[in-house]
Amino acid sequence: MNFLCISNYNNDLDWVAEYPNPHLIYDKTWAGGVLDNDSSEMLPPSFLEKKYPDYNITCGDPNGYNISDYMQFIIEYYDNLPDVVVFMKGNTIGRHVSQEYFDRIVNLDTFACIEDWTMHDM
Repeated sequence: MNFLCISNYNNDLDWVAEYPNPHLIYDKTWAGGVLDNDSSEMLPPSFLEKKYPDYNITCGDPNGYNISDYMQFIIEYYDNLPDVVVFMKGNTIGRHVSQEYFDRIVNLDTFACIEDWTMHDM
């Protein structure tokens, strides 16, 4: 099974339990955050480690994009990287791909774009 490196900002992560893949979740709202881009409403701290005690969760960079969490993972585990890593956001399933599509690609041993173009107008 491929390793899941998940950058998460205020998303429901119940779906992770459906996948026995090893994983690391970077929680970008561990100290709270903003609800949307206009910063009008503040989010409380997520407390994901309490909500999901069986998940492997660490603090993400609240100021960086998801790519900063992926780079942190690569740097931190450089000498012991898994053979295949799926870099993804916590809201990938449903927003970028259907669960059916994700199920087909999650454990491929070659590169796969996590984007289902059939979900979008061209």
